[in-house]
Amino acid sequence: MLHALHDRGPTYTWELSRTIGVNRQTIVNEANVLAERGLARSPSAADSRLVILAITDRGRRELARIDQESQRLDERLNALCATKELETLRGHLARVAACNAIGGQPLLPSDPHAQKPPRHA
Repeated sequence: MLHALHDRGPTYTWELSRTIGVNRQTIVNEANVLAERGLARSPSAADSRLVILAITDRGRRELARIDQESQRLDERLNALCATKELETLRGHLARVAACNAIGGQPLLPSDPHAQKPPRHA
């Protein structure tokens, strides 16, 4: 969300929802967390629902810190892993992130052909 707010400027929560690809209630919940931490704010102080969000100076500093830490981690992973391993890891992490973004849905759909383990009496 911080990246989207940094790139787009003040943005409606429904636009963030569409941009990031998560439901609006999740965006509103996360917006409240960002506001509590001083990382984002509603340009209209009268609007406590945070319908429009803007990144704060503190949010920009935190975003820069996160980006630097991410870069360091990426450099360490590149030094430790082969390209194919990194592609696999990134794919798995993207699935985990997507799972968390949509409310903790299972990572893999259930297999209708999978055999159930036998029940013991």
